[in-house]
Amino acid sequence: MPKCNCGENPFVIKTKNIELYNSLPENHVLKTLMEEHFNIRRFVSEMEEAVKELMELVELPESTPLMTDLYRVTDHLLRTERHHIREESVIMLRLDKEMVPTDDLNIRTDHDDLRLMKRRFAKLVRSLYNTPLSSVRDEVAELSKKISDRLQMHIDTEDTVLYPLALKQIPSDQWESMAKECDKIGYICFTPGKD
Repeated sequence: MPKCNCGENPFVIKTKNIELYNSLPENHVLKTLMEEHFNIRRFVSEMEEAVKELMELVELPESTPLMTDLYRVTDHLLRTERHHIREESVIMLRLDKEMVPTDDLNIRTDHDDLRLMKRRFAKLVRSLYNTPLSSVRDEVAELSKKISDRLQMHIDTEDTVLYPLALKQIPSDQWESMAKECDKIGYICFTPGKD
């Protein structure tokens, strides 16, 4: 996937835990993850709008900005993998080492399920030019709704439960090394302030 500069775009702060976000210093691992959440929510909203517009069509015109928007949004939702990897390989593994149970949060299961849903959605979007819209319309609408609902709930759980738990249970002297682990894994095009 080609690199873009969407991480330079201003994001809208949208979280159920603004207190945590405001309490974190710039470039803190958790603040970076939360800022990525803000952008993921933006892409989910754009996906919802594009699908709503798509559902109003009887058939796709040969050239439409709608398809460009759908491809772009789908591409960005697929790019969230490095975000999930950092959560699992840095935050959750560190919590495991601290003997803090996180299994009941279903974070890893959500990541796996979301990965499959996003890939299926991308496949449907790519098929729109060679498949009649009427034959995939319902699945596109249903799957986008599932992705939207699941991602919103997942992000809320991370912002209000996982991240506060991590901040409380992981010793403060470990966050610098965790940031270096995150740097090694890498970021995504919509990570503010990261390449």
